[in-house]
Amino acid sequence: MWPYGRYTVSCKIFIGQFPFDEQTCLFDFMSWTLPSSKLVLSSYSTEITTGAYFENGEWTLKPGNVHHQRKPYGDDTWDHVIFTLEVQRRSLFFVMNIMLPIICITFLNTFCFILPADGEERMTFCLSIFVTLAVFMSIVNGSLPESSDEVSKFGVYMCLQLIGCGLSTIATVLSLKCFQESDHTPIRSCVRLFVMAMCVQKSYQIHHLLADNEVKANQNGGELITTAIGTIDDCGKSDKYMSDGNGTIHHLPPVTWKMVSCALDRFCFIASIVWHVVLFSVLWAVWFHKNAMD
Repeated sequence: MWPYGRYTVSCKIFIGQFPFDEQTCLFDFMSWTLPSSKLVLSSYSTEITTGAYFENGEWTLKPGNVHHQRKPYGDDTWDHVIFTLEVQRRSLFFVMNIMLPIICITFLNTFCFILPADGEERMTFCLSIFVTLAVFMSIVNGSLPESSDEVSKFGVYMCLQLIGCGLSTIATVLSLKCFQESDHTPIRSCVRLFVMAMCVQKSYQIHHLLADNEVKANQNGGELITTAIGTIDDCGKSDKYMSDGNGTIHHLPPVTWKMVSCALDRFCFIASIVWHVVLFSVLWAVWFHKNAMD
């Protein structure tokens, strides 16, 4: 048995629920030389007293317990006094300074697809967000112990968001490439179908009709009511014509590479929103399910 003193001990950390993790540490005290027949170890209380405990800024000490065990070894038995300590991480600092900025930054990545393609800010915007996420990821990894037994769920979330940001950057490069493509370059039929599926071609047609003043004006009670004659039919029925609902057939504008760029941006914008919502919902559900089970 060790004499009275102050000891520094360590226990295994499980970081799966970071920064809402709770750790349980077991401290086993026993005599190395004297068996139970010569030395009896026991605790006068089944609870750990915290009268001499000083508050910690990172961890909250929860009520612990003490229990006694007598284990056989050889021809005799040995007493064990086991202290069970539970600590919970104070998560407010990590939520305010790491989690909320990361979630906001990842959602900002969605809006790179609605920036004008003829501007020079799109690539700078995407790369800035990618670098920012990488820096935050290094900060989070620096706050965690190096362990391969378990991976933080928030770390997995950040890794997937970093991958999504990289894919968004690639999609932005492809969109800009399509926008700068020459009109003389042929467009495959599958690309035309993609543009039609995203309703980009018919959107161009509606703007074209309005620009040519192809609207009907009706006088009703002294008020002028203007209605566009084109109503969007189901996408994909034709790649050359569109009906206005009154029997008039209008020619659709030819598919251009700028339309392809617009269709790609629209698809990536929707996919990016779905990606962020699904990832955050899964992360929140995992945290909530774990806390509910505890």
